[in-house]
Amino acid sequence: MSSHTALMELEGPGQARVSAVHALPVRILVFSVLTLLATWVGRATYDPQANLSLIWPVSGIGIMWLTSGNRRTWPVDVVALTLSTGAAVALTAPGTLQQVVMGTVLAVLQPVVYVVLIRRLAPSLWGSGGTRPFSRVTDVAAFLAACAVAAALTSALRYTGLGLQPRGEPLDLLVIWARNLSWMVGIGTLVLQVAPVLSTATHPAEWWERARRAFLPRTTSDAFEAALIVVVTTLLYAVVFSRFGQAPLMFLFTLAGVWAAVRLTPASASLHALASGTAAVLLTLSGRGAFATLSEPKESAMFAQLFVLVSSVTAVIMAFRTAERDEAMARALASERLAADRAGLLDAVVANLTEGIIVIDDHGEVVLRNPASVSVLDLPPGLGYDEALPGPRHGIFDGNGRRLTASEVPHTLALRGIGIAGKDLLVRTPGMPEGRLLEFTAAPLSGRSPGDPVRAVVNFRDVTKDREDRAALASFAGVVAHDLNNPLTIVSGWADVMSDAFAAGGITNRDGAAMVARIQGAAGHMRRFIDDLLHYTVARDHPLRFVDLDLSAVFEGAASLRREHDSRPQIHVEDGIRAYADAALTRQLADNLIGNAVKYVGPGVRPRIEVSSETRDGWVTVSICDNGIGIPEPLREKVFEDFQRAHPGDYAGTGIGLAICRRVVQRHGGTIRVEDNPPGPGSRFVLTLPAVPTEPPPGPPITETEEQEEEEGDPGRDLAVVER
Repeated sequence: MSSHTALMELEGPGQARVSAVHALPVRILVFSVLTLLATWVGRATYDPQANLSLIWPVSGIGIMWLTSGNRRTWPVDVVALTLSTGAAVALTAPGTLQQVVMGTVLAVLQPVVYVVLIRRLAPSLWGSGGTRPFSRVTDVAAFLAACAVAAALTSALRYTGLGLQPRGEPLDLLVIWARNLSWMVGIGTLVLQVAPVLSTATHPAEWWERARRAFLPRTTSDAFEAALIVVVTTLLYAVVFSRFGQAPLMFLFTLAGVWAAVRLTPASASLHALASGTAAVLLTLSGRGAFATLSEPKESAMFAQLFVLVSSVTAVIMAFRTAERDEAMARALASERLAADRAGLLDAVVANLTEGIIVIDDHGEVVLRNPASVSVLDLPPGLGYDEALPGPRHGIFDGNGRRLTASEVPHTLALRGIGIAGKDLLVRTPGMPEGRLLEFTAAPLSGRSPGDPVRAVVNFRDVTKDREDRAALASFAGVVAHDLNNPLTIVSGWADVMSDAFAAGGITNRDGAAMVARIQGAAGHMRRFIDDLLHYTVARDHPLRFVDLDLSAVFEGAASLRREHDSRPQIHVEDGIRAYADAALTRQLADNLIGNAVKYVGPGVRPRIEVSSETRDGWVTVSICDNGIGIPEPLREKVFEDFQRAHPGDYAGTGIGLAICRRVVQRHGGTIRVEDNPPGPGSRFVLTLPAVPTEPPPGPPITETEEQEEEEGDPGRDLAVVER
């Protein structure tokens, strides 16, 4: 069952005060009728032997009346309560004037004393000047205290008689106190739970919905269980209060009371207790049950009233405790779900990180590691990352190549409270004997309490490529600075010479032309270098557009530009070579390879170049053979790196051309290499590009007009030949 506290959607104190004032006439009318009915019920259950009404709901009606009002309405409420009670007593039990006055005074004084006390004991409670619903065990304690004192005061006055009636017997004091307290508690606990919910309803449909949620089960299984509780309670009453049930079997009602308190809503549990107690009193009044067998009628009446009191108190306390337990369990389950969701999210985040994370305890045991920690280190799942790696060449090394000792590895430092951040270390493992440069960050993870184990979290990422790129960038900056500074120095020097010569006068045309030629040559070198950088950028960032490309035409176009060279090169291109590639980048590729083959030949040697191909397994292998000076074997891989030249002193160049070739081929998914030309001398460059698909590629094919427009719009078509 859901807790009734979820129903408490109360208005503010100001709104409740205004509502109470506006509804004052209606409240007076309703409670006057209820007072009359309650007094009539009390007189109907009068026991002549005990000289007492066994059911006395007037005690609860008085509480309901005053707690539904506030400071502004209480003066009118007290007057109305006095008049309606006096009229009810006079009408239902005609007697002497003294008896009417006594009954009226006690009926009015009891709720007034209760309200005064409850406002001090629980001022935030609804009916005490606050808006908080009656829902806590502490509320029950304050409520019982206020009711007990109010009932004791009125019982004492009734015992003394106030000069209006004869003085009672000592037992009368206990009997009247038990009766008044029982019905104050029985009716009051129910009213204080339901009234805050119903009093703020704005229309009948809302009123009914709130009442239904307060009393009725939510599901079919709950409704079946509630019906079963009613059936069991009825059967118990049939047994305990039968003509043959004079044995002290009242303890059996504990089963039904506890069951109802645990499984029903608090309001339903209070209603069940009040109904059970009322039934017990009525059956006792009819002479049935263990209470009726007592020799003293007043004792019988007192114990019957105490049964009502204990049933109501037990039901409301257990119901509140159950509701608090359910709410605590709901919060715990919600927290557990939230924690599980967060843990799952954290696990997913850690598992999908590209950086390795390892948590190690102070015994060196790996507590946690993510998949990236295995892939980055290329390790078996159970193998650590530190000096325990097998083999003398495996482990962690500093920048000087020295292997770190056990006390110097990152997690050991972190376990000693020494954190490290962003430290580059070389790690060699069986899976990567050449080693990888990893950036390590390590920090201690202290436990929440002094006895918790100390752990270290180690985070690392592969920065090998990043550091290589950084070194290449530094090299690039040095090469650019050097290669641009040299021609600038020439331009500046010859400009100074020309300036001095013109200032001295008498410079000849021949000398001026020579000076200008030197300046133009230096400027041309700068222009070619800048063009090379542009080609390099285009090869890196140009978006690929794959088409069915005639490679023979591409290489023939590059060859036609070189055939007019002073060396009159012989270039033969095989017909029918086709590839599925980007036209613009492939032109750069062909231009660089043909240009290099023409350029790098021995003195007096006529260049001879042969371009051939072979198609196999979806790839076109293109071979460019030349009779040049060749490339030494140790440099055949290095020449494809940025700013690397095989013959730096003998031939001019920037060292970018072959780097562009490799970048173009790799972006197409292929490979490129250089080897000896078998007939010798010279080199043979072998590259692979995707072959034309056997099925039409997705999307519309490129047209000849589009290809022509692309060629005409190629920003690098007029750039100088890129040299290696």
